[in-house]
Amino acid sequence: EEKDAVIGQLRDIFDGESSRGLGNVGLVEYKARFNMLLCVTPAIDQYHSIGQQLGERFISRREHPTDRLSITHKAIYNVTRGTENNQLKEARSRTHAFLNKLPRVPITDIKFPAPILHRIETTTDFIAKCRSHVYREKDGKATATRPSPEIATRLATQIVQCLAGWCILNGRAKVDEDAWNFGGARILRDTLPSAISWTL
Repeated sequence: EEKDAVIGQLRDIFDGESSRGLGNVGLVEYKARFNMLLCVTPAIDQYHSIGQQLGERFISRREHPTDRLSITHKAIYNVTRGTENNQLKEARSRTHAFLNKLPRVPITDIKFPAPILHRIETTTDFIAKCRSHVYREKDGKATATRPSPEIATRLATQIVQCLAGWCILNGRAKVDEDAWNFGGARILRDTLPSAISWTL
């Protein structure tokens, strides 16, 4: 019940408004519009059903490091030389500077060719069906309920925003194949639970 309550609050907050009645102060309301960028381990895939309860409000980008030893070496170097905290501060400063320099381009200024729009529609519908959780009985064999895939409206909107953002970052006025490969297809693939993505 506590988990369901937290999930409900996250869902409401993500959609822009949440309220809660408290005995000592009465009704407390919270209104905001924001996005969240979270870093998690692959263990998140064990909680795939939570995504269904949240109404699939999150998309993912999975990193697949190829030079694992180099990354480990860099981490050890940072700790032993005492540069870890300084690097965090520098990364934060660079991130803020980068965001502040971004051009203020309305999403409506980015052109979406008809073939790209059709690809967004069909692909997001497919991904929405693939990532739908199948609830099973305790024995793990029989399905508890009939799967009910989400309608891909939210996912399609998120991909449109990602594609437009990629174009703005790269100074492009139109979504092309490069934008689709880096800002659309990759994110859609990574948004699937890892077991399903690996199977496909």
